[in-house]
Amino acid sequence: MDEPLGRTVGNALEVEEAIAVLKGAVVPSDVIDLSVELAARMVSLEKGVALDEARAACRANLANGAAYARFAEMVKLHGGDLAAFAVRPRGETRVVASPRAGYVARVDAEGIAQAAFELGAGRAKADDVIDFAAGVTLAVSRGDRVEAGQPLAELAVCDRPAKLPVAEQLVRAAVTFADEPPASRPLILESLS
Repeated sequence: MDEPLGRTVGNALEVEEAIAVLKGAVVPSDVIDLSVELAARMVSLEKGVALDEARAACRANLANGAAYARFAEMVKLHGGDLAAFAVRPRGETRVVASPRAGYVARVDAEGIAQAAFELGAGRAKADDVIDFAAGVTLAVSRGDRVEAGQPLAELAVCDRPAKLPVAEQLVRAAVTFADEPPASRPLILESLS
């Protein structure tokens, strides 16, 4: 993966995005398309049905709420509480603005991940404390047209607000611009059976 999948990088942010997919909310199509493809391949193997039929069933279960209901049931059976996501800590945020107008030619996944890490979304050592609210929410993706000053991303942090300037620079460095739109690419390059 050379570009982020979806719009969020960070623990609670990614779970919220996954829940939004399961609830049928409007989210980036790459998340839905890849999730459906992976689920459909498992359904096809398990049920012995054609892949197209499995894809249709997966999309139907997203649309009719069955996928979210199953997820909620699994969380409950494991002693979890989905209501906890409605009250997660919201720390300081910062919007990263585009330095120029143009097309987003690339969003480097490693650079965005490093920004989230700097904000506390990951560990360098096993005993490091994770800030579960920390992370990056992208406002743009490859191919989008942007104007100077338009938001590229929003940074979120509770425990390390002093790291916001570092994370902001990492996000700016991770986004490459061009004067022309980049060529489209397929989401899935190859499937190994």
